Formats: sequence, structure tokens, C-alpha cells
Amino acid sequence: MSELFSGRIWSFSSEAAHWYAELLWQRERLARPMATADAVIAATALANGAPLAHETSTTSPRSAWH
Repeated sequence: MSELFSGRIWSFSSEAAHWYAELLWQRERLARPMATADAVIAATALANGAPLAHETSTTSPRSAWH
């Protein structure tokens, strides 16, 4: 089974922890909380240079930074 996922699973690194704190701080500052699981996924992606898909509308409750 491990061969199937080799190179495709990222761990939650210290860099991801930094991004996690940054994401939660930014969202709290904007009074727009973020679910823990979503923040962990986003932080792990950011730490590994992966692009994030997000809503760009400022009226959407799912908007990441607006």
C-alpha cells in the first residue's frame, strides 16, 4: 500500500505549523474562523508550495482572505 502513495503524502512539518498559525491568526483578525481540518490541509499545502483553490468573492463565507 505504501508504494501507491509514495511521494504523494505530506507530513505536517514545522513549516506547516507556521502556516497553520498564520492562517488562524489572519482569519481570527478578520472575524472569519476557519475549521481546524481546513487549516491543517491549507497549511500543509502552503508549506509544500502547492496551490490552494479558494472562493474569490468577498460575499462568500468560504472566502479565505476577504
